[in-house]
Amino acid sequence: GQVYIDSKGHPTVGYGFNLDDLEMRKKIPLDVIAGKRAMTTQEAQPIFIERYNQAARDAYNYLGRDAMLKLDPQRQAIIVDMAYNMGLGKLSEFKKMKEAILAGDNQRAASEMMDSEWFKQTGKRAKSHVLKFGSK
Repeated sequence: GQVYIDSKGHPTVGYGFNLDDLEMRKKIPLDVIAGKRAMTTQEAQPIFIERYNQAARDAYNYLGRDAMLKLDPQRQAIIVDMAYNMGLGKLSEFKKMKEAILAGDNQRAASEMMDSEWFKQTGKRAKSHVLKFGSK
């Protein structure tokens, strides 16, 4: 796709690749950054895979291996998606959510997700994540 401005005002392309991130910029063709053409799936896919794999590692680092593996695959995917969206640094600020997950209280964890800038900025996807994470 073409470069667009995300909800925080960052120029973005592909699968949420923030062009204000200098490391990310190095991976994007200059003519795409300049808006001369759209990024192709073939260009975006390897970057997405690299970022997704990093997000999965970040999710495991955030919760710990045992706690992550206790979650069902849908809830694991939600934590990975949050890591993809925010990175480990910002995800690590969700201390009360982590406490709730470690205590096995998914409804409280979902409530903690809602009490964040991430929830306000991520829109429908965040609302869907909260509903799924907090469900029985």
